[in-house]
Amino acid sequence: MLRQPISLLLDDDSHAEDPVSRDLRLKASTTIKNLDQTSDAELVKTLPDALLELIAQVVKPLFSRDQHEKLTTTGRKNFVSNSLPTAVNRFDNQVLFDDNQPMWKNGWTSSLLVYVLKSYARLEDTMQRKKTVEAHFHLLVPPILHLIDDIDIIYKASGCHCLKLLCDNLSSVQSEVLKRSGLTDVFIEALKNDFSHLPTLTPEEDSIALFQELYPAFRSLVQARFVGSAGSSKAGIRTSSTTNARQNGNSDEDMRQSYLTLLLRHQLLHSLSHLSTGSGAGSTMSVSLSTFFLSQLGWIFADMGLPSVVHLQSVLPVLRNVMSDPFSTSAPEMLLEATRAEKVIIQTCWPRIRDKWWGECLRGLIACWTNITDDEADIKDKRQSQSLSDVKHELKVLVCLLEDVVGQPFVEAKDDLIKEENTLQTLFDGKIE
Repeated sequence: MLRQPISLLLDDDSHAEDPVSRDLRLKASTTIKNLDQTSDAELVKTLPDALLELIAQVVKPLFSRDQHEKLTTTGRKNFVSNSLPTAVNRFDNQVLFDDNQPMWKNGWTSSLLVYVLKSYARLEDTMQRKKTVEAHFHLLVPPILHLIDDIDIIYKASGCHCLKLLCDNLSSVQSEVLKRSGLTDVFIEALKNDFSHLPTLTPEEDSIALFQELYPAFRSLVQARFVGSAGSSKAGIRTSSTTNARQNGNSDEDMRQSYLTLLLRHQLLHSLSHLSTGSGAGSTMSVSLSTFFLSQLGWIFADMGLPSVVHLQSVLPVLRNVMSDPFSTSAPEMLLEATRAEKVIIQTCWPRIRDKWWGECLRGLIACWTNITDDEADIKDKRQSQSLSDVKHELKVLVCLLEDVVGQPFVEAKDDLIKEENTLQTLFDGKIE
């Protein structure tokens, strides 16, 4: 999100601005220049106070006129509900018709926030970094929420990016401040409001820019909230302790699963359905967006672990529709993401795949292989041809994976299919280059 050095942004006097904003910008510029001139040995001592100065004396005053409805004046969760619904408060007349832009919409505030959030990594001592981030946490929450809640896509995306950086910092030091503060639900509600920005009401380019920041932010938020718990794992791998915790009614694990279910069922699958223009999700009004959403399926299933089997009945038909749609060969990148998602799903949910769903998986693979085989002779574009070759490679990998998971029933079905259709011989030959 930071497209040029922060020092250049802060030194830019080429545009008119509010005098207060100008003074704050110059103050930030001086503080950052002093940091740049500080030796590594002194940085450990001066960085925490310098970052606090930037947040408390520069960023906070820029947002002082706009108190967030979900927060108290100290940046903590507001448990006293407003008399008006959230949507009414967010889009009141003052927001819609006030010609005076908030001071923080000055071209450099969000970049300054990114600078601050990235600077914590310069504190090599983990305990010092943890203490510093936690001390600054409640000052960082209000501006990030204001960015996420803004009506402009560019600020929403910037807010999501800042939230991800904040949560990555919390995870890196194993901080439980999100759990203690109760602010996770506040962030979840703010992010939920941004999932509706889909075509045709939102231009495709804006939607992509937002979702590319929104999904990583949601994931980092969940990881930071449940850091150190039995259900949390960097690689998304569920251990036996995770399964036991869930069987024992672990409330943290249940909550973590509910957040990921919200993202999968009510956001991602809903978005794919919204974009679909035909009988299957392979016919879509936006190939780029559909490709992006398919690319998110894998990590969601991996992070959920084995409990994600409850979603197979919703997800596998979507993937089969994408793979079997004859028009999907014109968008090989979408097919590639579908096959990658299915690979993670099979690896994660293999017991239920073996017992019930392997036939659904196989139907999609065969239809996709057949469509590519029928079309590839007529494709003149070398890039598209190479991409379809990559898809075929992934299909062969998936076939081998399914055979390992299912065993003899798969071998018998494979032999019958080859007898009926000779073109499937190459798909099932087990030769993966």
